[in-house]
Amino acid sequence: MNKLSAYAGLCAVLALLAEPARADWQYTRWGMTQAELKGTAKSNFSRVSPDELFPTDTRKGGSRGTALDVAADAILMSGEKIGGIDYQAIYYFRADRLFQVALVPLSIDDGNRTERLLEGIYGAPELVEATGRDVGSRGCIVRKQWRSRQDGNLVTFFNKCGSRFEVRYEPIPAKGGL
Repeated sequence: MNKLSAYAGLCAVLALLAEPARADWQYTRWGMTQAELKGTAKSNFSRVSPDELFPTDTRKGGSRGTALDVAADAILMSGEKIGGIDYQAIYYFRADRLFQVALVPLSIDDGNRTERLLEGIYGAPELVEATGRDVGSRGCIVRKQWRSRQDGNLVTFFNKCGSRFEVRYEPIPAKGGL
């Protein structure tokens, strides 16, 4: 009976983690405004400056210059619990339109669990690459990417040298390319 309960629990977690991959993830949809997101009253949202999340690098003439940067002009953040895992949810806006949602697990163990769950949901990633912090460099940041054609989302998982993890959801680009 314990094996059956464990299997049922795993299925429930997989189903819940798969939920964010839908374009209309929980209470969001691509292109919604910050006011619409705040109006859902599903979470307490805080506004964060893109420069606060992605600091500029004086060695690069003040540009952000990181492979992990997201070109957003506004960011909202909240806490989310999905499948028993606590995440920091980051909502990226450009011209006041939502174009990407990121989930950051709050512990290393949950980051590793998230990676395994994504591979269970989407199978082998279409892209696996090691990159460094700087654009064009190689290092210990592993990026895995899947195209969920049924949901219309590009799903990218980052393992940032084993110390921080992130899942990013965005619409699949219209003109191919990852």
